[in-house]
Amino acid sequence: MSRQRQTVFLLAVLLVSTLLFTVPVLAVSTQVHVVKYASDGSTILGETTVTYQWMMSNLPVLGDGLTHYYHQGPVFVDDPNPVVEEQLRWNPEEDTNVLEKDMGAVRGTNVRDLCDLVGGMNAGETIRVKASDNFSKYFAYDNVYGYSSQEGPMAVTWEKNGLHPDTGYSDGMRLIWFANTSANPWGIHAFGNWDWHEAADPAYWYYYVSGTESYPTTTGLSVQSVSEIAIFSDDPIPPKPDAGFTAAINIVTNPGFETGTLSGWTQSGASVVTTPVHIGSYAAKLASAKGSVSYVSQNVDLTGVPQLTYWYRIDAVNSGWLEVYIDSTKVASYSTVTGWTQGTISTATYSGVHTVKFNTRSGTNTKNKITAYADDITALAPRPGGVTGYPPVTVNFRDTSTNSPTAWSWTFGDGGTSTAQNPVHVYQNAGTYTVTLTATNSYGSDTETKTGFVIVNGYPPVAAFTGTPTSGNKPLTVTFTDQSTNSPTAWSWTFGDGGTSTAQNPVHVYQNAGTYSVTLTTSNAWGSDVETKTSYIIVTDSSQTPPDAQFIGAPTFGAKPLSVQFTDQSTGNPTTWSWTFGDGSTSTAQSPSHTYTRKGSFTVTLTVTNANGSDSLTRSKYIVITA
Repeated sequence: MSRQRQTVFLLAVLLVSTLLFTVPVLAVSTQVHVVKYASDGSTILGETTVTYQWMMSNLPVLGDGLTHYYHQGPVFVDDPNPVVEEQLRWNPEEDTNVLEKDMGAVRGTNVRDLCDLVGGMNAGETIRVKASDNFSKYFAYDNVYGYSSQEGPMAVTWEKNGLHPDTGYSDGMRLIWFANTSANPWGIHAFGNWDWHEAADPAYWYYYVSGTESYPTTTGLSVQSVSEIAIFSDDPIPPKPDAGFTAAINIVTNPGFETGTLSGWTQSGASVVTTPVHIGSYAAKLASAKGSVSYVSQNVDLTGVPQLTYWYRIDAVNSGWLEVYIDSTKVASYSTVTGWTQGTISTATYSGVHTVKFNTRSGTNTKNKITAYADDITALAPRPGGVTGYPPVTVNFRDTSTNSPTAWSWTFGDGGTSTAQNPVHVYQNAGTYTVTLTATNSYGSDTETKTGFVIVNGYPPVAAFTGTPTSGNKPLTVTFTDQSTNSPTAWSWTFGDGGTSTAQNPVHVYQNAGTYSVTLTTSNAWGSDVETKTSYIIVTDSSQTPPDAQFIGAPTFGAKPLSVQFTDQSTGNPTTWSWTFGDGSTSTAQSPSHTYTRKGSFTVTLTVTNANGSDSLTRSKYIVITA
């Protein structure tokens, strides 16, 4: 053979040798994933991942770090009698190929304890122990929970001869049985082949196969680099959530005094302060000294209200008390200095309207006093059918979903959302709102939608307007500006000259001289309002002049009662008349008759008006009445 061909041959032999004898290195494992599946084999009922350090610290430890544990390898014997041969290979005496299979001085964790982390196993169920390279073995419930002392517990070992998976335990973590010493001739802890024959169903026996021969062995059960323990249970797939929710509102008026006043409360000696406060901008201050009393109270319908909650604070006290009453019953009393503290009173046994009162009182000594504060007083009344109110409306939503949801998604209908289980949402604007809750767990989700669940009422408008200009010569163009509040949606104008409009801000032209009253009616979904401005627009004619007031009366002298006929003699075409007769009486008639009933001298005045102005004439002591 030539040198070149020898070289090629040697390289080929080397390559074949490398492929035949190179064994992949199995990565050690330092943690194990424990998972439990439902009967479908894929739905996860529970799972956790634990490190060997966590197992060492939190679960019972098997092994003392000194005692060695052994498995048994194959027993290579043959016999022409198949029955005898099978018995020999199982080796009940446990005296062959045992000492050679020393697993070391190991410590570890019972597989049963690991299974219990995710809900454990039931009879008839199986587990799969998987290595980091996906090699796996299956075992029955009885082998995990019903083992005898002979084969002992299955353990995931994380220490061998003092080493751990990340410090030199190269085949750890490893599945090893902690057998007793009863069967073998050496008195060692050996997990023999016959032990497994007696402990496990044939489906779980393991054989070393050579050609057509099979040899039972327990070393093949010892999974190295254990990374996962999977329980395949018979449990049904749990149900997805059944979404549901309800709501409640705080029926206390002005509960946090955020109006800056004590509106809604009856009070004596109380005030609203900006500091200190619990939440928001205001709180109620109750201060008593030398036997005085200070309180706030409110009538509240406690029907269906489970509890009354409130926040209180006491800054100074010397023989004084902050007391909470429901009607005349004292339900709480505080007498020591404290920062903001929540108080809770059960109201489940109450129904109907009751008086809730926060009261401070002090002793009668001149040094006796107490200064206390109350804030954020809450009585949540259930509203399962929906919530109605005026803005802002604060709604306390409560999840009533069943089947253990783990996540919540709310939409409140006004653009607001939440992922809290029991959110609180404030509706600022009038409208009708649909609320939706989607509840989710590991097995699915469900949605509950309540259409029109929250109705926020608006307020009727308050009509108001201005016009510019309000006087001038004809034709007069006036721009009217709506200044109504509470968001009107419709407008109806009458301009006093027969003209009308439905525009919000109309422009109107007055063609004729005169004095005109203007009316605006505004409306929205919650009502309407009217604003009338009498004689608001005055239109003059530049070619005309104001009137000249003139009048006579007859008779002007006589005994009481004296009836006098007054006659208007004004020029310039007046359109209105205003008389004062000197005895307290008046008239707007053009030529009125008036009767004087008492003695005296009376001054008479006439004021006449047209579109171009007005004029007055006064006749002093014009009418003289004798006895």
